[in-house]
Amino acid sequence: MALSLIPVPKNSLFLPAFGIPFERALWFHRLLGQGATIATVVHMACFFVDWSLTPQRGVVGLELIAQ
Repeated sequence: MALSLIPVPKNSLFLPAFGIPFERALWFHRLLGQGATIATVVHMACFFVDWSLTPQRGVVGLELIAQ
């Protein structure tokens, strides 16, 4: 996620140093943002599927009390 903040400013030191035009950096910035959003949604979906398949869902710490 932090990589998406590098190409944001037009007067960034990184863009001229690497010879990257601002338009290409903006495209990369958007690509990283979309990738982070998709990764977050997939992560949340996996978590909720796993949570829904757990027998005692909604009960936090039950395994600690039962010992």
